Amino acid sequence: MSFHTIFIIVLLLFLVTRNENCHAMNLKVISDSSFLTAFVKKDKSKPVSIYEIKIINLKETTKINIIKFESFFNFTKVYCSDRFIVLTNPNTSEKAVMCIFDIVNKDLIACEALFDLKQDYISTHTKSKLTTTENGCYIETMYNWHNDDWEISKDSILLRLGDAIPNKCTIYWIYSTKTKLFSIYNCKKNKKNLNHYNIKQYRMKSAYINKSR
Repeated sequence: MSFHTIFIIVLLLFLVTRNENCHAMNLKVISDSSFLTAFVKKDKSKPVSIYEIKIINLKETTKINIIKFESFFNFTKVYCSDRFIVLTNPNTSEKAVMCIFDIVNKDLIACEALFDLKQDYISTHTKSKLTTTENGCYIETMYNWHNDDWEISKDSILLRLGDAIPNKCTIYWIYSTKTKLFSIYNCKKNKKNLNHYNIKQYRMKSAYINKSR
């Protein structure tokens, strides 16, 4: 086999491998966990994105827990605590979505905001992205609707929406571990206004794998 033939084969293998890997990306994980480490990978090779979450418990050094699930939503941020893995989709043009994996109960629950976040000035800032298609170019506006301002308690996980400065947004997106229900409310009001912020919540199918390292 000539050097030229070998070179072509190596080049083709490189291009195929690169093409397979270009669909997968690792998401950045913001962690407040004391003993858990999480790694999240998104595969965009199909119309439905496939997410794989690897959870390593430092107290159980011989095990890796893996959660796999599919979603049409383009999750871009991940938050990790000792109890939860949370995926959100700021910096996209989609509706705001929070997806929570309860590590203890092995529940995967998603919640969609059915209202326009801009009407309550929740978006922290906008970001424009130039997209090129066969029919030409267009500018896509994406909204960053939170800044990773998380609060964790024994009974809930809470995400404050909007900026701390200058608008001091007081709207919260909360998940209760007791009721396993989401809600969005404005803590500035005497009575929590739940009716104004319409949401849709549902369980998601997932594959949960336990394996040894």
